[in-house]
Amino acid sequence: MGSSVKIHTGPYKGDMSALCLLPGPQQDRDPFLLAGTGPQILFYDTCSFELLLSAHIFEGVRVHGIEVKGRFLGIWVSLQSSGFLTTFAVHGERIVKLYDLILAYDISDIHHNKSQIKLNFSKTLPRCKHWVLDVRFLKDISSRNEDCTDCLLAVGTSDNSVSLWSMHHNAYIYHVECAERCLLYCLRFWGSNTHDLLIAAGTIFNEIVIWDLDIPHSTTAYEYKFSRIHGYLEGSSHLVSIKERLKGHEGSIFRIAWSQDGKKIASVSDDRSVRVWNLEHWSLPLMNRQADMFALASVMYGHTARIWDCHFDSKSLITVGEDCTYRVWTIDGKPLAKKSAHLGRGIWRCVYDSAKAVLFTAGADSSIKIHFLGKLTLVTNQVGSGEVLSSNYPSLESFPLKTQDDSILHNKEGQLDSKSEYVRCLSLVGESCLYVATNRGVLKCVHFTQGGQGTWFDVYRNLNSESIFCLDTTRLQNNLENSVDSISVEDWIVMGDCKGYVTVLCGSWSNKIFHERFYLRWRAEGERKLLGVFWSSCPGTSSVFTADTSGGLSMWKINGAMAKSSKDDQTSDRLSFSSRFRDGVTMFGPSLVIRYQSCFNARIVCLDMCPSQELLLCGDQRGNILVFIIPLKVVSESTKSSPLVSFKGAHGISAVASISVVEYESKEQIKICSTGRDGCVCTFALAKSDAKLFCLRVEKVSAVTVVESCELCNGITRGSTKRTIVAGFLAEDFLIYDQQNDCEILRVACGGWRRPHAYLIGDFPEVQHCFVFVKDGIIHLLRRWFVTPNVPFPLLYLANRSSLLSSFLLQSQFHGREVHSVNFISTDEVSTGQVPPTSWIATGAEDGVVRIMRFNEDSLDQFDVCQVLGEHVGGSSVREIVAVTKYTLCNRRCPADKDAILSAEPSYILISVGAKEVLTCWLLEWDETVREKTQTLSSRWLSMKRCMKRRKFKKISDMDLNTIGQVDAQVTENALALEGVDADDYDDDDLRYLAVTSFSIFCPLTRLQTFFVATASSNAAVILHAYQICAGTWMELCLLNYHKAPVLTLQHLVISRCQGSGFCKIVLFSGATDGSIALWDVTDVVSEYCHKLVKEGNARMFRPPSGRGSQGGNRWKSSRHHLHDQKQPLDGRDERTLIEARCDDGHCHKERLDCTDHSRERFQYSLILKPELVLSGTHQSGVNSLSVSPVIGGQGSERIWVLISGGDDQAVHAAIFKLSQVYHNPANPRTNMVCVSKILFSSAHSSAVKGVWTDGLFAFTTGWDQRLKVWKLEVSEQSCSLVECCRTVINVPEPSSIHATRLFGGNYRVAIVGRGLQIFNVKES
Repeated sequence: MGSSVKIHTGPYKGDMSALCLLPGPQQDRDPFLLAGTGPQILFYDTCSFELLLSAHIFEGVRVHGIEVKGRFLGIWVSLQSSGFLTTFAVHGERIVKLYDLILAYDISDIHHNKSQIKLNFSKTLPRCKHWVLDVRFLKDISSRNEDCTDCLLAVGTSDNSVSLWSMHHNAYIYHVECAERCLLYCLRFWGSNTHDLLIAAGTIFNEIVIWDLDIPHSTTAYEYKFSRIHGYLEGSSHLVSIKERLKGHEGSIFRIAWSQDGKKIASVSDDRSVRVWNLEHWSLPLMNRQADMFALASVMYGHTARIWDCHFDSKSLITVGEDCTYRVWTIDGKPLAKKSAHLGRGIWRCVYDSAKAVLFTAGADSSIKIHFLGKLTLVTNQVGSGEVLSSNYPSLESFPLKTQDDSILHNKEGQLDSKSEYVRCLSLVGESCLYVATNRGVLKCVHFTQGGQGTWFDVYRNLNSESIFCLDTTRLQNNLENSVDSISVEDWIVMGDCKGYVTVLCGSWSNKIFHERFYLRWRAEGERKLLGVFWSSCPGTSSVFTADTSGGLSMWKINGAMAKSSKDDQTSDRLSFSSRFRDGVTMFGPSLVIRYQSCFNARIVCLDMCPSQELLLCGDQRGNILVFIIPLKVVSESTKSSPLVSFKGAHGISAVASISVVEYESKEQIKICSTGRDGCVCTFALAKSDAKLFCLRVEKVSAVTVVESCELCNGITRGSTKRTIVAGFLAEDFLIYDQQNDCEILRVACGGWRRPHAYLIGDFPEVQHCFVFVKDGIIHLLRRWFVTPNVPFPLLYLANRSSLLSSFLLQSQFHGREVHSVNFISTDEVSTGQVPPTSWIATGAEDGVVRIMRFNEDSLDQFDVCQVLGEHVGGSSVREIVAVTKYTLCNRRCPADKDAILSAEPSYILISVGAKEVLTCWLLEWDETVREKTQTLSSRWLSMKRCMKRRKFKKISDMDLNTIGQVDAQVTENALALEGVDADDYDDDDLRYLAVTSFSIFCPLTRLQTFFVATASSNAAVILHAYQICAGTWMELCLLNYHKAPVLTLQHLVISRCQGSGFCKIVLFSGATDGSIALWDVTDVVSEYCHKLVKEGNARMFRPPSGRGSQGGNRWKSSRHHLHDQKQPLDGRDERTLIEARCDDGHCHKERLDCTDHSRERFQYSLILKPELVLSGTHQSGVNSLSVSPVIGGQGSERIWVLISGGDDQAVHAAIFKLSQVYHNPANPRTNMVCVSKILFSSAHSSAVKGVWTDGLFAFTTGWDQRLKVWKLEVSEQSCSLVECCRTVINVPEPSSIHATRLFGGNYRVAIVGRGLQIFNVKES
């Protein structure tokens, strides 16, 4: 790339700032949606839920509003050959642009052929003097043209004035100024022509002023005086007085909405109120108006934060606000609905399609959601004894199930006693069959039809009325060879009672009669010790599992042996040796296959079988997961099998609700998913050969506190993947929740998870779900079950889908708050001959979430993959992230084993740090099968580290500063004047990480890859950590003690080949808020640590701390385990070990590792490093960003490196370094970094510089002036300079970080984050 470069602006991912509905050319078609985000607009088809068009509108200006022609002007114009045409206006800041949108005549297949859509730029209106707040197309009734096709565009600006633009003359023809001259927060038009146009403006004085243009009816278009020169007005200004002033708000008025008839307006404000004003008597003369004619119609409170937008409908009012909720009200102020819809800073915009009853919302999280409100009524559905069900589904069936004798299910007197009969267990088999077990040993079945009609049947009754404790059912295909009836399914029922007996029934239903085929009863456990029964059906055999109170689990095989016996035989304690007959019904004989025993002695509450792998997965009541081996033959009854592998605290101390196998990654590895009552969904990988269970990720479901199950169901739109559907409880409500679309499918006030309940979810949960629960002794049923059409995406073809779907995510979510860090994830250098279309980008934000996105230039939605990698503990904000995708050998002289090096697969990890001194790392794994074109990246959680409390730092004045490198004479004086910071001066809860950098070292001797992580805390402590994936252990190696002010940025430099040295030279760079930059040589510390790794530590398994009682909860923090994990002996000897190792250079390194429990003591580091070089006063204020790289194409033979820094002083600093030998020890000379040249650009930006990046050839900088600048580095051995090549305006407000990656041919891809994300391509001009 030469010095002439050009910046190409890419897509923006951030706040959605504008929404507008565009009715289709056909009246019966769903409307299109125009959305504005950053400088671009998005065009969606709400019928197929697909993005049809994305266009860049402005340069450095955000889209604030979109307006289409009204129906009175004819929205669509039929073209002779092209199709349909419409015109819309887009405004942002002081600019208004007009565009023509053309659709082909055949729009039925528009999602298959995007070329049928064309967006043509029409014109740009002259730049306004003030910000544009609203625009509106008007009919020019004064035009003398018979066709009346001329129209005007009214432009309202923030100085409370309106200008009229003539579409025919292409110029402003009229300008009206309101006599109330003040700045506005909002302005809204109503009307269709210049004579009935009304303006409602919200002033900075918390008032609404209403006025009109006051144009005489005799005025014609040819009487307007205008100048065609630049389109500006000439003597055509007009001053009008206000018609009415509305007072009442106590805060800034953010949005005003007119009713359709113009008789009412609604306003929302900073005071969290919604006010509706009555304007019905607007047409009356002033002398006939009364004082209260413009009084408030209603005032509504309910939002807990500022309200950003509102929409007026004929019968309702919709508001959205900063609390991320939308609310629906009646006109007189009564609430109809409320729902949380977005994340982050709130919902910015909303539009409503009254014909379809569909609400569209757009928020700060970059998402667009469709909400199908249906027919909202003030009184919600009621079932049972006056219980309210929170449901907006008008066609949802909800009714109580009644028997012939109500006393069987509940006590008429209301109070239960020892003689009362009540429901103990419920089990659904299909969408219309329910089994009910009671405390008196009765099993009933009810078949219910549409409308609540149920037919009850008595299926089974215990002889001694023993209470049924547990129940499980399954429905299987009929595979009996001698079956007479043509019945395709059979119901298998297993029950356990209080006496420890297990009863198995098998039968089928025909003509409303239960045909019992098999019956079996035997004693499995002692009295009151049988607490769980589970079915698990495998091809060719069926098994029953029984769980006792102490973690025991028995596997019983139901085989086909039919040994006849006498009908009068009495049931013995154990019927595993023969089968029975009961009134001609075949009774199978069970056989005990094996007994399992949990190592945690906790009751097993859920399980799943994996027959192909011969594994049994279990979850217990204390949140643990166990894996057992299924034997091929019967094991001795006295033998109890131990688990193959276990995972303690998978769900903290909360019970595991469900566990299942979700994917077979290979023959030796499977993926397991578990849910728990801690509100988390955990994913594990089981390596059968190594008997290891790894936690891949833990996802906290915010909408559900008790997760009962997690299922993968079919998607809604074309090309969509499987989506995750979660069923669980939130307080007393049962929820079916769509995680992908972040919406509720069903919510029922049932009383909580402790009540008997059962549910069933089909392939399409929106139209296939059923929930049954017991409350106040009454069984309630809620069901929606539609037979979907046999098409690929049936939900798109349903005519009544607006009443079936709750909401849908039209645009994927992003961070809802400020993004602090961004990092490209690349594994190797690009070697192909063209620019790769895809790049993976990781981001961390204030909301505590780390996300990974795929940028694909070939896709219409260029951010085609956006997924959550994980969350920090407690939602603590993420300050910085770093990706480690390369590794370096520990030293050159170490005897390397070539086979070991070749067999060592590099590990790629992503590290994030943030508030509460939380450090989290994930393992990144690439899918090699599709890596050529579209990369696929998966991840799993590795570890979380919390910093140890109450450190005691030594004073730097106590150290020997003779070897500190000096640039000038002031360095030593400044260093001597600084004192260390004691931990008592800081509150432990206020400590947070501010910066991180990491590198990887591979040791050929141990074949271990160690990740070294340097972190900077808010108390000015810089610490070097070491982490090993194989052992899962962290160790804090040393404290880098120099800075008194907090360090804001860290960088590292690994020099693989140093002249005169056999070791890699590793240097850390730190920039602090006092403007100083320090260089630290950590080569010896890293090398010595690598030499001490003589054996691999014990592998321990952890999961991300989240939820109640998890490994990061209060119980874990109060224990001493997390302190032991962070600092642990390497060789297993005594707790305080003096390790001595002799390296290849002959030096003897000693270090005392303090591994004692310091939970109640002050911790003091055994090794404290001093800086090798200090650059004091580099910036006049804080150093916000650093970037270091070898110089590419530098002059001279010596290797040189460049360090670029940016600070709050608006300056960019560049320094050149080289290596210099220091002969303190003639036998082993050392090399130090020496600064040979530096240069300061004092006014590189007009505001603080927040991000810099360089590769040694070019440098990229950005700051709060919202500019991206490209600099060319011209470096020699004695001097350096930066030459600005080009600049551009970015659309990310408050940019905070920048990162870039070099592509093939010298091109670059740059990512800038702040309140959003934007991509730039820097190419040769």
